[in-house]
Amino acid sequence: NFAFSGSEFERRTKIENSFGLMSAHISTLANQVMYECIKRYLASQHIVLVTIWCGILANIVNVFCLWLFLHHLQWSFIGAPIAGSISNWVMLLSILVISKWKDYFHLTWPGLSWKMFTDLWQILQIALPGTAMLCAEWWAFEILTLLSGILSTTDLAACTITVNVAYVTYMFPLSVAIAASTRISNNLGAGKPDIAKVVGRFCIFCGVLFSLFDGAIVSLLRHQIAGIFTSDEAVESIASSLLLILALFQIFDFTAGVAGGVIRGIGVQKYGALINFIGYYLVGTPLGLLFAFPFGLDLGSPGLFWGITVSLFLQVCGYGFLLVRVDWDHYSMIARTRGISSSKAAADEPILLNHPLISPDDEILVK
Repeated sequence: NFAFSGSEFERRTKIENSFGLMSAHISTLANQVMYECIKRYLASQHIVLVTIWCGILANIVNVFCLWLFLHHLQWSFIGAPIAGSISNWVMLLSILVISKWKDYFHLTWPGLSWKMFTDLWQILQIALPGTAMLCAEWWAFEILTLLSGILSTTDLAACTITVNVAYVTYMFPLSVAIAASTRISNNLGAGKPDIAKVVGRFCIFCGVLFSLFDGAIVSLLRHQIAGIFTSDEAVESIASSLLLILALFQIFDFTAGVAGGVIRGIGVQKYGALINFIGYYLVGTPLGLLFAFPFGLDLGSPGLFWGITVSLFLQVCGYGFLLVRVDWDHYSMIARTRGISSSKAAADEPILLNHPLISPDDEILVK
């Protein structure tokens, strides 16, 4: 209501001012990047509880700051991004303090050295396609929201509600995908491709099972969920219809999300990125435009979500084809070779160690 009241000129001015204030939150993006890197670093060592406690602490601080800035100090819109920025700082500082206090770095971090850059290109070859996989998905949903704004402010509000619900419910498959990626990569590096395969199948099964449960809840409570976000009857009506579509496409979204984690754990991100690009930008977005706007079927905002649903279905098919054909033994050998070569490059002198990516039964001489 704040952004869409008044004349057209006033409305545009308020939107621009709101965007300018919200951009204050961008200043903490570096904090989020550092936090995510440390979180993945700890997760690779099977240290996950610390990130849970840091998240709980940050959420408590965020709720307090929102109350303080929005209700007590009456800072209006600007209070929300400031509260979010403070929460991001709390997450980063807390994970650094706890990691230092618990000495989580001593086994894998000898200190600043030029040897840190020894395998940088090898890391980037894995990281960049993985980033492309995730960004292709996130950006597709942002494009969906932007396109809904062209239809009407009512469609924009309804799409924003639906996308926010999708983000919240996606946390479970995202966590399973992260766990799958970590466990599969560790087992492949330890020379246990059969266990890695079982982990992958089990994680995908969990994703499918939860998608069915979540889809049933969203479809049954779609009117109540929409009512939590808005009291506008027009927005609530459109949001309820979109949530019904969401219940269907979550089956494919959750399955694709977990399968993406399996693919990243194996190390075939470049194929996953290609599948995502084709699904979202060559199929999903064009179909959404065709379904939603007058030059096509003119379904409105539901057409945008039907386009995404089709793209997710195709991605599940593509991921399934890739995982059926992948040679687990081959990628296990690659992971073992990568771990051994990294240790050799970083060693000053011959030492005997149990490499963290190698089976505990194997002792290797690093020269």
